[in-house]
Amino acid sequence: MKYFLIYSFCLAVSMFFVDIESEYIIFSIFAPIGIVVFILLIIIWMVLKGAESQNGIGTADGAPYSSDGDCGGGGDC
Repeated sequence: MKYFLIYSFCLAVSMFFVDIESEYIIFSIFAPIGIVVFILLIIIWMVLKGAESQNGIGTADGAPYSSDGDCGGGGDC
């Protein structure tokens, strides 16, 4: 969740500083590029979180990939 908040804050800052008709390259070029980058990062974050919840590999228990001793239906562990 902290990455979503960071990306959202950076997106808001980029949107605040956009001025297409400005003489300064930061306001006319880098800020619009920042908007696109942070929107893409938010979309990627949402997709990863959605895939994580679909697969049930959440990190609530602190060990996201542990099998808690289950060998998955037999075989040597």
